[in-house]
Amino acid sequence: MPHIDMPTTMPAPGVVQDALGIARHAPSVWNRQPWQWRFDTKGLHLYADPERMSGVRDPLGRLTILSCGVALHHGLVALLGQSWDGAVQRFPRGISDTLVATVRLAPRYMTSPRDMAMFLAIEQRRTETRPLAAPAHDHAVFAALRATAENHGVGITILDDRGAYLVAPSARLPVRTERLGHWGMDPDYSAIAVLTTHHDTPRDWLRAGEALSEALLVATSHGLATCPVVDLPDRAGIASEAQRCARGPGPGSGAGNHAQAVLRIGVRRYPALPRTNRRAVQDLLQCR
Repeated sequence: MPHIDMPTTMPAPGVVQDALGIARHAPSVWNRQPWQWRFDTKGLHLYADPERMSGVRDPLGRLTILSCGVALHHGLVALLGQSWDGAVQRFPRGISDTLVATVRLAPRYMTSPRDMAMFLAIEQRRTETRPLAAPAHDHAVFAALRATAENHGVGITILDDRGAYLVAPSARLPVRTERLGHWGMDPDYSAIAVLTTHHDTPRDWLRAGEALSEALLVATSHGLATCPVVDLPDRAGIASEAQRCARGPGPGSGAGNHAQAVLRIGVRRYPALPRTNRRAVQDLLQCR
């Protein structure tokens, strides 16, 4: 009888290292990258690393856990690009432990076009802090963003002009005024999305980070530029505007009481910015 090689049930450490070498481009608050990955025979484990947030005001750990959520989703997408699927157990030791998630890996025998588009978007994405032009074909993009948010139990609402004007100072958004043209500056016409949750626990922060990550990659796969903001001084005021806009005729998805992130979405006007430096994969992954 001929010998048939059966697929392994765990990836080689080199495969995980390659995947996380791509996923390390995940954005984080102030680029602190407050996480650590560990890979062993039981799976892939994501730990929060609060020490990397030194000097950042984050008394409850929301920014740390939200950043970990972005890293978690980027990691899952990168593993899919390497033909490995991940089943996630969030906070397996409880919310007070630094172990944020454990991922059980299994071979993925077919990668969908969407999975591959998201995988490629990791390398294509840049945080665009400069003013953006208004997004074209926005209804298709917003529908995709709503579906993305709902899959994570997170609300996403596109603010109207009034809402964008009111939240701009708190979210440190570029000024939206034609008068900038007199000074040789372009006004910002990006769409402003607010991600909200109905509760404000570490589990909500983690899911919000995952939703933000997917929203970034969805927008990038549609050819749009993005800029996420998660350090929000007036979260209550931003959530209030999201709820007001969600009740109106504009696009929205169940706005909750707690704003977790603001996301600018638009068309890039200028050449792409250089990629921001990230930690080496050898620094953020331990294989045992």
